[in-house]
Amino acid sequence: MSRISVSLASACGIALALSLPVNGVAGPKSGGSKGGSTTTTTTTSTDYTVSGSVSGGAYGALVDLHALLGLVGVRVGPIPQVTLPASGGLEAETLLGLSVPGIISSATLPALTVGAVGPHAAGSTSVATVENLDVLDGLITADAIVALCSSWGNGSIAVTGGEGSSLVNLVIAGNTIAANPEPNTKIPLLDGFLKIGDVILNEQVYSGDGVHTSAVDVNMLHVKLADGGVLLNGQLLSGDIVVSSAHCDVDASLVPGTPGGVDGGFMTGGGKIGQGKSFATFGFDARQGSGELQYIDHGTGLKIHGTSVTSFSISGNCAEFSGPAKKDNVDGYTYDVQACDNGEPGVGADTFSITATGPNGFSYTRSGTLSGGNLQLH
Repeated sequence: MSRISVSLASACGIALALSLPVNGVAGPKSGGSKGGSTTTTTTTSTDYTVSGSVSGGAYGALVDLHALLGLVGVRVGPIPQVTLPASGGLEAETLLGLSVPGIISSATLPALTVGAVGPHAAGSTSVATVENLDVLDGLITADAIVALCSSWGNGSIAVTGGEGSSLVNLVIAGNTIAANPEPNTKIPLLDGFLKIGDVILNEQVYSGDGVHTSAVDVNMLHVKLADGGVLLNGQLLSGDIVVSSAHCDVDASLVPGTPGGVDGGFMTGGGKIGQGKSFATFGFDARQGSGELQYIDHGTGLKIHGTSVTSFSISGNCAEFSGPAKKDNVDGYTYDVQACDNGEPGVGADTFSITATGPNGFSYTRSGTLSGGNLQLH
């Protein structure tokens, strides 16, 4: 984990162009965060074979601004950015903070994506969270911005949703915004009486045929500055600022196959439990002998990283798994998770429970029904 701080230098009164891709990857100029990795797997069950692929991605923030005369360029991100590994599984990264003076600052920015193709279905889930946000020197502030999506398909139907994405104490130009705005809500961005652009809340773009394919890009906060919208270092800037972006997609078909299955089964998934300030986000890939868990309680700041899965079992539509863990990046802890796949989609149906223990009598327990995301028992 790291912290990014950007200062805009000037020479002869002209601000210098800045481009800071992270991990050598430059993201889209605006809007989507479509993951570039796909995993293609063919697995079998006693009734049919599901052949398909999933992909996913998420990032915390993207700044892409330019000047009327091309004298200034401010390009940061997307950071932190994760894409679903080619083999499936879980990918997560956390940035401790971001600061671009006059443009954007925040505290922790965690992002994760998880997905797999199993014997009966394929699915992916992505989550991006930005905490303690400040955009354009206080013009836009929020305690937290959460973008969340999930995709699922079984070869006969494919569905995708952005349920669970939320805004915690978002204030734009002095006006408090509802926590769960309708998709693609557009409001003018005013600096005093002057309109300098627009803000799109819960921006969602869908694609797919609904049978074999389905996909969505969710940008929870998208600031689109008009030409000359912001004055910085004597230059008028315009362009895009995206905060909390998630992408999910699935492609699944039924093909003839030899009866069989995956020994013991496995479970993947992720999402959110809780509402308002007191929420937690998580993602996991769990199976016998391997796997990983990422869990953050955003109300308390607690972070649990289950580094492996040493015990795994399935009972009905529920899985229980446990193993060693790090608490706030410190070794010596253990975790135990019980997760139930109660239907599609998982919002309002699937359940997640975690217990973590460690030195000095440390004990933490939390459970709930998913307020966003999806769990998939394969």
